[in-house]
Amino acid sequence: MAEYKRPQNEQEFNNNFKDKTPLMNDTQAYYESSRCLFCYDAPCMNACPTSIDIPLFIKQIHTGNTEGAAKTIYDSNWIGNACGTVCPTGVLCEGVCVYNNQDVPPLQIGRLQNFATRTVIDSGKQLYKPGPDNGKKIAIIGGGPAGIACACELRTLGYTADIFEAKDKPSGLTVYGIAPYKISNEEVLDEVQYLQDQLGFNITYNSA
Repeated sequence: MAEYKRPQNEQEFNNNFKDKTPLMNDTQAYYESSRCLFCYDAPCMNACPTSIDIPLFIKQIHTGNTEGAAKTIYDSNWIGNACGTVCPTGVLCEGVCVYNNQDVPPLQIGRLQNFATRTVIDSGKQLYKPGPDNGKKIAIIGGGPAGIACACELRTLGYTADIFEAKDKPSGLTVYGIAPYKISNEEVLDEVQYLQDQLGFNITYNSA
């Protein structure tokens, strides 16, 4: 077993926490998306806990419609970027990719998902807007992934959504329970802010 060497300075510490799978660039995403066979029974989609239409968003990436790909992802999963990063794709969508039966590396679905979602987060592209105000208000206890997703869904239906979070940051386990070499707090918070800017839900912190 290799000996662990304690970081001696900030640069060495930061190197230890670099992303193991960095964000794809346009060329890498185009090439990787071209590998998809668009299986008629889409085992990857069936293995996805949130039933994202994986063949569709991959096709959209390949044809240059990255914003459409991001919307396909977010239509099924409001925290699509965080999930694409931390989800155990190796035992879910990528684990059932038919390429595994041919001794060929499976399609990098998680990285393609991150490529699409990060593109719209970084650009601030408007994909959603609140539904017509129906005059009703709903309080949500907890600003974790479920609370954020609930607020997003309610806003599209015209409800005023107020989240009450006990801690001083949103997204619960994604911020407080996942190692930073998998996903940084900044990336998690960027996605929450992106959704909040588009849909206008409220979060009150330190409200235990």
